[in-house]
Amino acid sequence: MPAYQPPSEVLLEIERRGGAQFVRAVDSESLVEVAFQAPLAASRGDIERLALAKLAYVTDRQQQAEGKTKPAGVAPAGRVSPITDSRHRRGWVV
Repeated sequence: MPAYQPPSEVLLEIERRGGAQFVRAVDSESLVEVAFQAPLAASRGDIERLALAKLAYVTDRQQQAEGKTKPAGVAPAGRVSPITDSRHRRGWVV
C-alpha cells in the first residue's frame, strides 16, 4: 500500500471552552476521526497542520494493524517532528 495521502477534504470542528480549543477532525474519504485540545493562542494553520498529522498517524497505525504497511519510523515529511528535551518531556514541533 502506498504511503499516506492527505485527504482531499478534512472536516474541522473547533469549539472554544474556557482556556482551550477542542478540535475534532474527520477525513471525509475514510471517515477516520481524531480529537485533541489546542491552546486559545493556536492559529488556524497550526490546528490544521496538527489535524493532518494526527490523521496521518492514525491511518498509518490502522494500516499497520491490518498488515498493509510496515512501520515508517518517521513523521510525515515537512509536517511535524517529534522532540524530546533534556528532561525527557515529549512533544511535537508544528
